[in-house]
Amino acid sequence: MAESTAGEGDGRLTVYYDGGCPICTSEVRFYRAQEGGDLIEWVNLQTAPEEELEGVNREAALKKLHARDEEGRILEGVPAFAGILERLPRLSFLGRLLNTPPVSWLFQGAYRLFLLLRPGLQRLARAAGVKPENP
Repeated sequence: MAESTAGEGDGRLTVYYDGGCPICTSEVRFYRAQEGGDLIEWVNLQTAPEEELEGVNREAALKKLHARDEEGRILEGVPAFAGILERLPRLSFLGRLLNTPPVSWLFQGAYRLFLLLRPGLQRLARAAGVKPENP
């Protein structure tokens, strides 16, 4: 899976993901396979050079999903997921839903819980044979 660079205002969403996380890479594979997934720039934080991050903090982005929208705004966590989903025609309704209170509040709480459980879930995924891009 190729990574690429996107600049501010280039008309594309850029998603920064942890290529060493089996859960993250499985999810990215799913999104890439969807109609519209090829219109999103996917940057693997495990292999991307610093200049490709365009000011996104690598350590912070390895801990929580980050994206940069077409206007150059940084989206973190649930808003980043919503940004991805909104750009996938078959799933765009979910992206709009994630941006609507009180649904957005519920998902923010669920995502915070996921982040706490993520290390254990990663171990389970690896034990089940789910492969990350960069082991």
